[in-house]
Amino acid sequence: MDGMSYAGKSKDIIIIGYGASELEPIIAKHASAEGKYLAPDKFPEKGYFYRSDHINFAKKGIPVIYADPGIDLVDGGIVRGMEIADYYTQYDYHQVSDEITDKWDFSGIEQDLAIFTNFVDDLANSGEYPNWYKSNEFRSIRDKTLNE
Repeated sequence: MDGMSYAGKSKDIIIIGYGASELEPIIAKHASAEGKYLAPDKFPEKGYFYRSDHINFAKKGIPVIYADPGIDLVDGGIVRGMEIADYYTQYDYHQVSDEITDKWDFSGIEQDLAIFTNFVDDLANSGEYPNWYKSNEFRSIRDKTLNE
């Protein structure tokens, strides 16, 4: 998780670097159980996947999933979700104002925590070792480590 939604419940979870690893169907199963779907990054050209904290795991071949709060809000849809996301990016992201306020709606955070908790529990207890998809640039690194 890279961030939590303070905008309320959404119908989606955004996956930055969508289409990268076998972790996606696992989280999709748990998102679906909460009535949500996976959506690809709206701005892949900004390179958020490569600028994230978890990129160092990827460089070692460890599959990662970078999930961001959804923007297809239950109350207001994508239009309202984009308004809130754009405001946050313009005025609060990495600013002193980036703090919890009374205006936050924690229902989306609660929903996402259930998804991520079940995802991690499922993954930890599965005995499976997800890989990157075959077309992913980190796949060969993972394959090498699995064969060692």
